[in-house]
Amino acid sequence: MEKEKLTCPCCGTVFEGEYWDDCPYCSWNYDGFKWDEENLFDDELASPNPVPLGKARELVRQGKDVYGDPLPKK
Repeated sequence: MEKEKLTCPCCGTVFEGEYWDDCPYCSWNYDGFKWDEENLFDDELASPNPVPLGKARELVRQGKDVYGDPLPKK
């Protein structure tokens, strides 16, 4: 598969990659699915990411990646 410009749905970082690549900033796995995971509960998560999109966005607002680790400097 050819690499393309992707926009992370979690933090908005634009990076070159392909489906299933992790965002280099927040570690969100770009699975390419278009459904809205924002309001899912943890037990309803059907993606390779450790938390639903809404929780991941909150972690980024707190300065953490999707695993709860500090974000790298931009």
